[in-house]
Amino acid sequence: MFKSNIKLALSDEELKHQEDEVRDLAKFLAEKQVPSVVNDLKALENVPTDSLSLETFFHSHGVNMRYLGKALALLQAKDQKPATVLHQGKFKHIRSLFEREIFLRSIKHVFNRILRDESGGTDLLLSNVVCHMLNCLLAPSAMVQAMNRGDIKFEDDTA
Repeated sequence: MFKSNIKLALSDEELKHQEDEVRDLAKFLAEKQVPSVVNDLKALENVPTDSLSLETFFHSHGVNMRYLGKALALLQAKDQKPATVLHQGKFKHIRSLFEREIFLRSIKHVFNRILRDESGGTDLLLSNVVCHMLNCLLAPSAMVQAMNRGDIKFEDDTA
């Protein structure tokens, strides 16, 4: 959980105390705050409708967006009974928003990694990287499989 290759100007006792505080905070977030966010979503008041309002909703509850998956799991939990009859729709609109946000944030991280690792530190390959990423996301699966096998190759005709 904690990075071991970072050296801080703290005594072992101070470092252990701070790590314990971080663990306690993470436990509090996971066990108290994230369920509170989910319960507020289930109340169907001020329900987020887009990425910005979802982020604002999470942050107004003191929860970082990295807990999206945990909140989605709680929202989908079978053992929790809805508070009212209005909740019988299984929160499809909220689940869809969560799933879309998780997917887009994941793609952002993958895209940034590809840009960092594959671009060679130059913008010359930027269009190739963007094109490849969009093909992976939007191309029919048969075309993606052909690209992965090497049947379809990129030809640079700009030179």
